[in-house]
Amino acid sequence: MSDIPHFDGRAAFLLRTQRFMDRLTEQLDRALAARGLSITVQQAGCVQALFHAGPASLARLAAELGISHQLVSHRINGLVRLGHVETSPDPEDARKRVVSLTASGRDQAERLQPFLDGLDAAYADLFSEIGVDLNTAVEAATQGLSTRPVLDRMFGVLASPV
Repeated sequence: MSDIPHFDGRAAFLLRTQRFMDRLTEQLDRALAARGLSITVQQAGCVQALFHAGPASLARLAAELGISHQLVSHRINGLVRLGHVETSPDPEDARKRVVSLTASGRDQAERLQPFLDGLDAAYADLFSEIGVDLNTAVEAATQGLSTRPVLDRMFGVLASPV
């Protein structure tokens, strides 16, 4: 229990969620490395998308992954440094770049597939243990915030709008 107001209640949900994400990211990065993969769990989505959908622009990757263009760019830059992806001019628009896997990137992607099968099983085990399908719950919460943002939900509770 914390002596700091709100740290034990729902108001600290984001703090607890961040702690969970940090722990999960650290454990998954270790698991990837233990299986000889040099990508991080943050980069795995980009590798997976390029492996299954083929070369793509940063904008298309961002849309596919549902994350910002800036975040995709950061992850792709890391993959370029590792030699797992390369960029080339878009033949239809010289202002844009197309990202594609290199041979080492395809190797990483092929080795990632059984890892993802194991990860699916690990999540099923965790969700069964805690009695909540976090995947479904997080998707529902994300949709709920898209439909009605936090500020709208707070408005009725607060004496005056923030």
